[in-house]
Parts: sequence; C-alpha cells; structure tokens
Amino acid sequence: METKSFATRAEWKKADNPKKEGKHIIGLDLGYSGAKGFYENGYFCIPNFSAPITEDLFGSLHDGDIVYENLKTKKKYFVGKAAIESLESGSVVDESAMLDRNHYLSAEYLVLVHTSIGMALWDTKTDGTDVVIQTGLPPAYLREDEPLIRSVLEGEHIYKLTIGNESRRFHYTLRHDNVDVMRQPMGTYYSVVFGPDGKPTQRLGQFMKSNIIIFDGGFGTLDKFIIKNRGRQSVSDTEPQLGMKRVFSEARDMIEKDFNVSISIPAMQNCLETGMFQKIDRIALKTNEYPVNKYIEQANEMVREEAFDYIKNDLASAQFLIMSGGTGAAWYDYFCERTKFLKNLQVLEGNYGSGLLGIYSNARGYYMAQLQNN
Repeated sequence: METKSFATRAEWKKADNPKKEGKHIIGLDLGYSGAKGFYENGYFCIPNFSAPITEDLFGSLHDGDIVYENLKTKKKYFVGKAAIESLESGSVVDESAMLDRNHYLSAEYLVLVHTSIGMALWDTKTDGTDVVIQTGLPPAYLREDEPLIRSVLEGEHIYKLTIGNESRRFHYTLRHDNVDVMRQPMGTYYSVVFGPDGKPTQRLGQFMKSNIIIFDGGFGTLDKFIIKNRGRQSVSDTEPQLGMKRVFSEARDMIEKDFNVSISIPAMQNCLETGMFQKIDRIALKTNEYPVNKYIEQANEMVREEAFDYIKNDLASAQFLIMSGGTGAAWYDYFCERTKFLKNLQVLEGNYGSGLLGIYSNARGYYMAQLQNN
C-alpha cells in the first residue's frame, strides 16, 4: 500500500476558470483534514494545521511555506505543511481545535479561513463587497452550525499572508449576503453536472430522471445524500464515525498498543509521507523506524467495510452512486468491485468531467452553483 496517497495534499494551482462579471466567487470546502478552494484563477488544498510562531524565523521560507499574521492580535502562525513539519516527536497537539465538530470558534479555524480566502484573493484587490463565498456543511449539521461558520466568515478581516517569498496584506469586510452555506454533498452534484466551461453537461438531464446516491466521504464525516423519485425528493444522513479520521485513529491505536508510541493525527501526515513512524530510545539515543502501511491498511479495510454496509441497502434502487471527497476517492475501486453485478447502477467519481482530483469535488461544485446565480 502506498501510504502517501492517504496524506492531505498541499498544493496551489493556477487555472483559467469560468468567471462571473463583477463578482469574485470562492468555492470553499473547509474540511477537517484541510481546506480546498476553487476560484476564478485556480484552486488549492491546505492541510488543516497551524502552529504558533513563538521564536524568530531563521533564513528564508521554502517555496510554498505559508506564514499567517493576524494584524489585530499580531500573532503569527505557520500554516499547512510547514506547520506539520514543525512538529517534534511526541509533540502534544490540541486536536479538538481542528478535528472536532465544535471547532469554529478556535483561533486555528480562523487562521485556516483567513489563509484560504487570502489565497483565493491573492491577485485581487477588493474591500469584500464583490466577493461571494459559497461553502457547505453536512446536512445533519447545517441548521445548527450555519450561524457558527457565518460568525467566522462574516465581519471585518485584517491580516497578512506570506507564501514563499511573497507577501500580501488583506483588509475586507464580508456581510451576510457575501456568504452562502449549502448542503455539502450538493457541491459534488453541481460539480458533476457542470463542465469546465460552467455550462450544464448531458449528465444534468440524466440525473433529473434518476435515483442518485452521493457518497461524500470526508475526513471527519461520511455524508449520504439520496435523490430519489426522479429528482422530486431527497433524504440525507451523516455518519461521524466513518471518515478518514477514524482510519487514522484506529491505525494509531494499533501502533500505540504494539510500540507504546503516541502519534497525533496531524503528525500522522508525516508518517504517511515517509511511510514510516519512529520510536526514539532517549536512554540509548537511538531512533528506530517502522513501516506504517500495515496499520493503515488494516484500519482502512475495517472502516471501508463498515461504510459499504452503511449504504448497501440503498444501492438496489439507485441508478448512480457518486463517490466524493478524499475518502470516497480512496474507496472508489473497492465500491466498484462490490457493486459490479448491479446492472442498473453506475459508479462515478466526484471529479467526473473536471479533470481534477476528487478532493476538489465540493469546492468546485460550490463555485459552479454560485456561477449560475443571477
């Protein structure tokens, strides 16, 4: 097993996406593992981890390194990959600030939000009046959590971003009408039915006459969104124990049991990149390395099977199963194999027709949805 494929990507790509005159649209998928953004000039993914900078910086930042500074509080943070690489062996991490559902009001969440919007507005001068942010939440959490996510996105924002050797200062105000929050799996729906030019594809007509399951497998949750009765009705459900976070939690529990080594979820990213985890003998001053792949594989197989059982009873009456999110992408081949004898069911990846990785399905769909609004 190639464990690197399970790590959250850190990338920022330029692209010429369809635009809306007079508006700067940002499709923003603020996931538990990372933030994915899709905007008029490109798209990006940032691992969801930030680390306060309490010591002087030395030398120059590496290409892609992100440093965030809140110009109100003067506090600085490494963001994303640079923050993860700053972790030392055995570092204690407050995972609740990033990975729990009630993370909206944490300082770390604001850092992620500011960094994401700043990257999308990197080459844009605006006071916020012409910005439209489309984001989403799991259907089961939408009513209760929308006021919380709005409390972070709306209002006056003043900060500075340094990425590599370039810096930008941002000062903008977002009001209620600048932000919209939809049911998260609908992002994937819009991504599949709108092509690279922002216009409907032939899939839209097919979907309007079909029963569809959107399997939105994220890091923290698994969302099941079913469109049935030829597009007349929908039903949704959210399972908080069937995302990739659960896979990593099960894997690290096995490692701790076998080696008495404690690994935080953010630190697991380094293990996935290298394929190894370390146990340091501080008496003998010796570092021992061990493969992490068998633990990830065992945990992945267990959670994947539970996830398949979770939707199994819905498959017989569906014409399309759309696998979205990073977890959905990782399980796509397995679900295809398990459903290959269901002749009326077609399994699609959430990135169908876009040419992008599956992790961008929701962010791209959010963008496309706003592109259609007058």
